[in-house]
Amino acid sequence: MTDDSDPDFHDANNEGDIIIPVMGPTGAGKSTFINLIAGRDVAKVGKTMESETKELQPIIIDVKERGLDRPLLRGKRLILLDTPGFDDTAGHEAVILRRIAIWLARTYKNKEQSLGGIIHLHDITQVRMISSLKRSLEVFSCLCGDSAYPRIVLGTTKWPSSEIESPAGPQETRTETTHGSPRKQAEERFRQLQDNYWKDLIELGSRPYQIETVPESAQELVRSILHELESTTEGGEVKLQIQEEVVDEGKAVPKTKAGQILEMECQKNRRYSSITTREEKAVEKVIEKQLKEMDRQLKKLATDKNTSSGPLGWLTKAFRGVCRSFSC
Repeated sequence: MTDDSDPDFHDANNEGDIIIPVMGPTGAGKSTFINLIAGRDVAKVGKTMESETKELQPIIIDVKERGLDRPLLRGKRLILLDTPGFDDTAGHEAVILRRIAIWLARTYKNKEQSLGGIIHLHDITQVRMISSLKRSLEVFSCLCGDSAYPRIVLGTTKWPSSEIESPAGPQETRTETTHGSPRKQAEERFRQLQDNYWKDLIELGSRPYQIETVPESAQELVRSILHELESTTEGGEVKLQIQEEVVDEGKAVPKTKAGQILEMECQKNRRYSSITTREEKAVEKVIEKQLKEMDRQLKKLATDKNTSSGPLGWLTKAFRGVCRSFSC
């Protein structure tokens, strides 16, 4: 668990840091994005449906080497914060939220540190906005709060290439123009995200962004955040709702708005599990009752001296075998 004893927490959280959290669901490509920025594999990338990022991973970026040096960063470090997804496959969403809240609270209390912006990533190859993705986005929105929306970049990852190899070989390429091409489908999903699921965020200032699978595209996103930070007239620092709730209002993480969203989801899952268990038990009772009735009727048939040894004898034995398998 990330707390004050976590060495990584101290090592990458010194005075003069500008921190950009990279958030989003499991599998959205957060670690891959950070590796594109860093120019090397500094964040672990998952290869399965399980989240590879279990703890918060602060990654120090060499801004001069990566072409991100700006007057704003002189004497300061740029930190990209890799975070686990709120749709964690092991069901540890509340623990993950607490870790993130602790990290952000410490940053908020240290006035020499600041959040430069927030990046939320979404896998553009996701065909549907399933419930776990909706919940992840809802928790993220509540964690940030309306006032932080203008400093959020909604990045889409895993874009298909706009060009595919021609039959002649890799030297020649042709642009795929059919409506059903992966690129066209991704562009349509991008429009749907902006028109529906991201609509409220965008209306309050969040920016949608296509991240191509090349370092330059990822670097340009970070460069735009730093430019926004330099040009703001309000001191530049981003203040998140969960920081105010935990530090200023003294709320426990489960009592924050984001925490309450997760708690309601947990309660819903517990109710569903309870209902499912009751339904399964009810079905078992009905089956048991029906099998007992069949057994009773078979026993009645067996009283006929010709039944047990006649044509129905095999049927009697078969149904009794079924009853025994259901513990009738």
